[in-house]
Amino acid sequence: KYKDLQLNFFNATTFAFNTFNAGGATTKGAELQVNWAPDTVEGLRINGSLAYNDANYNQFTAPCFAGQTPAQGCTFDPTQGLQKQDLAGGKRDFAPKWSGNVGFDYARSFGNGLEWGLAPNIRYKSKYLPNSFIQDTYQGGYVWIDAAIRIGDVDGTWQVALIGRNLTDKYVITRLNDVPSTGGNQGQATAFNADRSAWTLNPRTFEIEFSARF
Repeated sequence: KYKDLQLNFFNATTFAFNTFNAGGATTKGAELQVNWAPDTVEGLRINGSLAYNDANYNQFTAPCFAGQTPAQGCTFDPTQGLQKQDLAGGKRDFAPKWSGNVGFDYARSFGNGLEWGLAPNIRYKSKYLPNSFIQDTYQGGYVWIDAAIRIGDVDGTWQVALIGRNLTDKYVITRLNDVPSTGGNQGQATAFNADRSAWTLNPRTFEIEFSARF
């Protein structure tokens, strides 16, 4: 449980970050991690994890995002002369309800003191908010696949690896904000939402890595 949780809000109208306090927030969850090296397959190690996360605001009077309409929850407070939205019961950002991964590492020697290995990994995240002040814009759930194949000295003194990341080439948003000078009339029926800018994870990439230990 959190009280007076500090959060940064990007005010697209004034082009500035402001700090606000959420009166209360609660996060509940559980996580399971498994690592297994089966006796029947030499050189194989299997790993996996599964996490459940339920993260919500209990009390939070927050500023409206740029161009937010009354139908989207933006109301005008005449006593304070500003627009606000009630995020009590809303989701916290970067908090997928379900996430997990499964992968393995398999290594075998093949003579002359050399070893090759294969290490794929699959990650999953359910949908989440890239910005908790904008409760209607989600990053959808996705599956992310990485893999590496390597060859090197069995003692680990040197190694060459080909590594592939985001092999399914997913477009994944990690952060989202309103674009300055867009959107207008927030808190009114004639309001129109701002454009959005986002930060994303890298697309499909490949790299070759050489490592040596002295």
